[in-house]
Amino acid sequence: MSSYDSMRGKLQPLRLYTLAPGSETDHELHAYAAGLDPMFHELTVAAREAFIQTAESYGLSEREKFIEKEKAELSAASRRELLLGSEQPYDERTPSGFQAFLENICGLEEAHFQEHPSRERLDIYIDDVLESGRKRLVGEKIKRALPCDQTGIIHFRDGTSISV
Repeated sequence: MSSYDSMRGKLQPLRLYTLAPGSETDHELHAYAAGLDPMFHELTVAAREAFIQTAESYGLSEREKFIEKEKAELSAASRRELLLGSEQPYDERTPSGFQAFLENICGLEEAHFQEHPSRERLDIYIDDVLESGRKRLVGEKIKRALPCDQTGIIHFRDGTSISV
């Protein structure tokens, strides 16, 4: 139902206005509707894009940017599935949980790790190509995820490394 039809339907039972086609009130209702209909459309789109399950465009893109894992080349359904996976809680204290953390929270595709319990250290190997700013962000995320009594070294593809 358009804004015009909605307003007309609400005013008609009151019988206070002449609502005949071409009347001044009719022209006013059309003018209001011309401004309201685009706004209602934008609100509908914003509500759709606010949730991963229904987003189709910028709602997906903005969430992908937030987790630093943009996948514009995939279908909306595939992008939704990846985003929903990234929203799941992970137990970073288990090997499978830490691997899921690296992939879904850090946005890495080519990463693996080795545990060294005797040295209380974790060696993380990242084969993704990352610029220096992204390396720093990934390092910060990993540092926050590690238990306070554990250290780690992140080894990047280009031969650089960061201690966390």
